[in-house]
Amino acid sequence: MNDTPLRIGHATHGDWRVACELALAQLGGDASPVGRGYGQTGVARGPGGTRHGLVYVSVALAEHFNRIISMLSTHRPDVAWAGACVPGVLAGQGEYFDEPAIALLAGDLPFAARDLALGSAFEPDQTAGVLILADPHCADLEAGLAAAHQRLGAESVFGGVVADAAHLAGDPHPAERGARAIALSRPAQAWSRVTLGARQIARPRLITSIRNRHLETLDHRPALEVLLEDLGITATRGRFDDPASLVAAIRAALPAQGLLVGILPSAGTPRRPGMVDQRLCPLIGIEPGARLVAIDGTAIPGEQLVLLGLDAAVARTDLIRVCTELRDELEAAGQKARLIHYVSCVARGRSLFGSTGVETALIAHNFGELPLIGFFAHGEIGQGRLRGYSAILTAIA
Repeated sequence: MNDTPLRIGHATHGDWRVACELALAQLGGDASPVGRGYGQTGVARGPGGTRHGLVYVSVALAEHFNRIISMLSTHRPDVAWAGACVPGVLAGQGEYFDEPAIALLAGDLPFAARDLALGSAFEPDQTAGVLILADPHCADLEAGLAAAHQRLGAESVFGGVVADAAHLAGDPHPAERGARAIALSRPAQAWSRVTLGARQIARPRLITSIRNRHLETLDHRPALEVLLEDLGITATRGRFDDPASLVAAIRAALPAQGLLVGILPSAGTPRRPGMVDQRLCPLIGIEPGARLVAIDGTAIPGEQLVLLGLDAAVARTDLIRVCTELRDELEAAGQKARLIHYVSCVARGRSLFGSTGVETALIAHNFGELPLIGFFAHGEIGQGRLRGYSAILTAIA
């Protein structure tokens, strides 16, 4: 890979034009349109003189997205821009969630945008990784991810669910309700890790019966009775006959930052470090009369279920773990990262850590002054699979 630097620009402003100008100015060189001195200095050119750029725009500027792309193309006409409107923007050590913001990356990384369905036959000898930007209503996302995963390997498929596919940039034009794949061509390389922020509350339970996302039995016992036991709530007949008091008791027993359900593979299945093999989903309701528990996710009998509590301290520790793993792997491979791409769940950030910029500051502490760009997502794509309540850290060399 070329050792010339990649440049990050990011800004927040109520006027989209000002935000765009401020972000462009940080890319280096003259951001003026062609004919007014543009192109004398600035970001490095890739093969054939082409620069490549990523652009993430927060939902507060969604109505101006097409104008922003037009402005970027006018001021940086030799940059092939690709990106999306996202729930929140991450760049450098900045975190922009409930504010109008733009983040830009420009440099010589060989990106190529295509619809995921059309690019599912990625060639491993040509494609180092695929950044997926998916519409929330994308019908064939799981199938597309599975195809990309099978072709390229789990670590090479990363990304997240953005705000709206109508606001995807790049050529060809994205299909409605689809997913855009930003392919990273070789000789670049990508390493990706999944990090979670939950602590285990109780031991895993065997899922013995489930119907339409309603857990019927765990360990061959009524699912609601097992849930109450794991939360330390005494299950009496009177409680089941008084749903309001039962709900109040459950809420009082929940961790301060929320309760999740983790779905694990069947017992005896080899597991990787951390909780990367778990599928996280929220518990969404109970049916006291039938002793059922409803979850917003899928599971099958034979898998295991464990109660998890969102936990900022655990999230910090696990993010440090994946940073360390990536640094060690890069060093062992004799590679030097040039870019960090980070996707975090909308339930993380300030909501989990209590302040902004915690995640990006931890990454900067572990990777130094590497450029970082990313976004908050409605669902995270890591290890080739759609996830929730997680974050995806990707190092690109």
